[in-house]
Amino acid sequence: MGLFRKKKTAEVPQGTTEYWSQDDQAVVVSIPFDASNGLPSEVADRLSNDVIATVGAVQRGEFGHSIPAGVTGAKVKIEVNTGATVLGEVPLHTIEILRESLGKSMEIAVETDADAVEAARVAKEEKSSSGSTAMPELPKYGPNGEKLSIWQAMKLAAEQQAAAQQEGVAAPAQIEKLAPRADLEPAVFTWNETDGALRADIVILGEDGADAQTEADVAHLVSATLGSLSAPATLAVVPEGAGTYDIQLTVAVNEEAAGTRTRARLEQGEDQFEGTRVDFVVMIEPRSAIEEMLAE
Repeated sequence: MGLFRKKKTAEVPQGTTEYWSQDDQAVVVSIPFDASNGLPSEVADRLSNDVIATVGAVQRGEFGHSIPAGVTGAKVKIEVNTGATVLGEVPLHTIEILRESLGKSMEIAVETDADAVEAARVAKEEKSSSGSTAMPELPKYGPNGEKLSIWQAMKLAAEQQAAAQQEGVAAPAQIEKLAPRADLEPAVFTWNETDGALRADIVILGEDGADAQTEADVAHLVSATLGSLSAPATLAVVPEGAGTYDIQLTVAVNEEAAGTRTRARLEQGEDQFEGTRVDFVVMIEPRSAIEEMLAE
């Protein structure tokens, strides 16, 4: 069985604070994060651990002290404060995965001190005694498909070049973002009488080596399936008087189609749902096993 094991919950990052946003009617939990040290993949891992640990703490009720008296229905917003550093393409992709995992339950924002970033850039240029280094071609769009201003494009291009110099390779191209397949349908929830829980099984048979497409399909199906929890057809299978019940969601994918991106997204899902009423189980199996599941 290619079953992932859940990770131990990490500690909330040191220096994490909270404040009340009157405009958003939300508790903003601010995580200080330095994106200047390490390879992009290492920065992404640290960022993921910090955000997941903080979300877990929020879910355990460790934040919310800043909510004014009398306020009801307050939201929670996670703020990654990078100060004078900027997040590269790989860490930003990690933020995207976390946003999709959280859905509408919790917002994640990235805050950067633009003036400090520009000052650091100017100081670095002035310190260099050699000729100016050629900048890569300025990107027109960010990792989330948003159109970049000239200043944003310059920041992203500069970070890509710095990461490339650190790794000794050419500046990375933008991460491919694919749409899910058009024929995908969310899994149907049934009532598990033994456990007293709603259960749904997502089974994906992907093409060999199609990691990016499999990741997109996984993200879509998990979101769509969980989004159907409040649908009348789903609520109709819950016995009357069931009260509070758990959600059992299994995602099974053939190993030939599950590369690093798909596995990273599935691991994010396991971490995100740990400690909640959603029992999120991942299975990475050979193609033959997935075909058998689909045939049942």
